[in-house]
Amino acid sequence: MKPNQHNHRKSRQFSPPPGPDTGAASGNPAPPHTETQKLQKLRDSEPRSFGETEHSGIRDTHAVEESDDLPPLSARIATLPEAVAIALTHGFGKDCLFVLARAVKAFEATCGKPLPEAEWTNAFNLWWHQALPHLPEDAPYDEYLLDFLMTYEKVRAPLGANHLQEAIRRATCNPPPPEAERFANSPRLQQLVAVCYQLHRLAEGNPFFLSVRAAAGILDTNDLHRASKLLMGLEKLGILEIVAMGQPGQKKATRFRYRPSPEPAAGRNAK
Repeated sequence: MKPNQHNHRKSRQFSPPPGPDTGAASGNPAPPHTETQKLQKLRDSEPRSFGETEHSGIRDTHAVEESDDLPPLSARIATLPEAVAIALTHGFGKDCLFVLARAVKAFEATCGKPLPEAEWTNAFNLWWHQALPHLPEDAPYDEYLLDFLMTYEKVRAPLGANHLQEAIRRATCNPPPPEAERFANSPRLQQLVAVCYQLHRLAEGNPFFLSVRAAAGILDTNDLHRASKLLMGLEKLGILEIVAMGQPGQKKATRFRYRPSPEPAAGRNAK
């Protein structure tokens, strides 16, 4: 059975399966009032963009709003229908499948086990049947599905993930990495390097986002100019590498890559 068509949809190469299965793996949807509260909490805790600050003139493009209602590395999403419902509230723009993938990853994290590949398509179909009226008239099911499957395989951060909060916790609980040793006279700068190192580990060695505003918080300063200069200083020293500069209004901070020292370091695997 094809999903409900609106007006005159263009034909697709193959039809989506009948209404999605929401069996044991998916669970039952949360009660409406509970789900509404979760949606609000999740939206409030997601990273937000910042334009030019009122006093400093520094443009900050990403910040993390921390919430005690969320675990540090994912939102609590107990069912696939709940994951889909949350993804739908984020709209149907160009990143809608990325948001869906992150929401399903959060469900996976809540369950504590990987989602079987067969369920990836089931999750997409749950979303597709509800999203279809809001998609372009010629939206092709097969292309959207393949896009989602590729996105889901690559996405690392579950929806609601607060890697910065977790990185700060780990940096506080563990000795600083060797790259921070040269800053023995500056505990705050050591902490910044340590947090960057933990973000590097949480990203599994891949680039990570860090805003000037977040760096200022780590340095315990309101001076965004100073925080920006110190980040650029770490880049100059080769501890950080700028992978992509953030752009104002696009909800993305600058992406950095951490450059660990080649020497092995004892205790680096501690959490």
